[in-house]
Amino acid sequence: FIKTTEEIFWWEKLLGDKDRQFERICELLLQKESNISSIIPIGKTRASDRGRDFEVIEKVGGLNSNKEIKWLVQCKFSINSISPSSISGWTDRMIEHKYDGFWLMTNNDITPNLFDQLKDVSKNEDYKFKTKFWQRSDFHIKLNVHSELFTNNDIFEN
Repeated sequence: FIKTTEEIFWWEKLLGDKDRQFERICELLLQKESNISSIIPIGKTRASDRGRDFEVIEKVGGLNSNKEIKWLVQCKFSINSISPSSISGWTDRMIEHKYDGFWLMTNNDITPNLFDQLKDVSKNEDYKFKTKFWQRSDFHIKLNVHSELFTNNDIFEN
């Protein structure tokens, strides 16, 4: 009997510390991205990481270059949609730690205000960084594509 993705990946079925398990899922899925060369955890779950869960290096190849983008990754497990107040201060952390990009990963949806804020960063001349996000719909696709990662029953209950 094969379970469908809907049955396997209900967020309520995360075992134990849901924040930590969600960070594990993010890290496992980042490892599957072909252009990621480094994933460095920052602190422990719920520690004073100041909204920095991972530092990720992405290799971006051009015609005559191999550029690296240093991403600040913030993982947000939430039963509610993620709004700008959920991740307040992220631009300050970007500037302080000299990241090239901010990557938000959340199991839920992001609000239209946060969507606009993240998309409009590139229009602001004061900010020289990129943004991207994985939200609920992205995770459903990625969890489906990489379901083999979750067969040990150590992240989701049966």
